[in-house]
Amino acid sequence: KGNEAIQHLELASHHSGESTIMLGLLAHAYGKSLQQAPANAILERLLDLMATAYVPPYFIGLAYLGLGEAEKALAWIDKAVEEHSHWALFLRTDPAFDELRSHGKFGKLIETVCSSGKS
Repeated sequence: KGNEAIQHLELASHHSGESTIMLGLLAHAYGKSLQQAPANAILERLLDLMATAYVPPYFIGLAYLGLGEAEKALAWIDKAVEEHSHWALFLRTDPAFDELRSHGKFGKLIETVCSSGKS
């Protein structure tokens, strides 16, 4: 399943003009499939792209999560929440983040997202 997902994400990335969103998803998939070299290469590319383009922190966090770097993932997710990224709304339900649900910092980020819409 992992290789099939990677194939589809590579195709989607190609057809999207290598959008930063698709690259983040692809890095996550490579990482979860224990293919560290391509995951790290894509992550480095995303970080380099930040100098010239907007890269949603949500997807950098997702890439780090795929590589098993939970603390770095949380730091980038925190940035997404700080900038009020609409992607942060998916934190509560995105299954990619299930492994972080028991992490206290992740719970606080979810609370921040959920409370920011209330007046």
